[in-house]
Amino acid sequence: MNARHDITTEDAAIRALLEDWARAVRAKDVDGILAHYAPEILSYDCHTHMELKGVAAHRAHLEACFPHMEGPMVFEIHELEIEARGDMAFGRYLARCGATGADGEEHAGWNFLREIPSSMSAGVRAVRPPDATPVSQG
Repeated sequence: MNARHDITTEDAAIRALLEDWARAVRAKDVDGILAHYAPEILSYDCHTHMELKGVAAHRAHLEACFPHMEGPMVFEIHELEIEARGDMAFGRYLARCGATGADGEEHAGWNFLREIPSSMSAGVRAVRPPDATPVSQG
């Protein structure tokens, strides 16, 4: 395989990972979200500033949060940039995320995120998503 084909294949794999993960988030599908995470995942919640280590911590956090999000979830990926080299890849993007409240109003904000998947040869699974930095609310 030439280098161009490898990058295109890796790019497509990262895009597929993110879109499947985003679908799971919008569906509030905890198992679907966690299916993309390696056991040693490390991330930070941008609202609580809490560090989450491991799949069990992520599960507990999501299961505590989702019941408070009564309406449909908002999760959109914008300005995705993917860097792939050899057996490693990562992505950066802006995400608009939130939910519709009981009042029918959408409560969403913008975050800058980085995804750092594990080895491409082991299958694309995130080791460290998302590293979220709030950009704006509303």
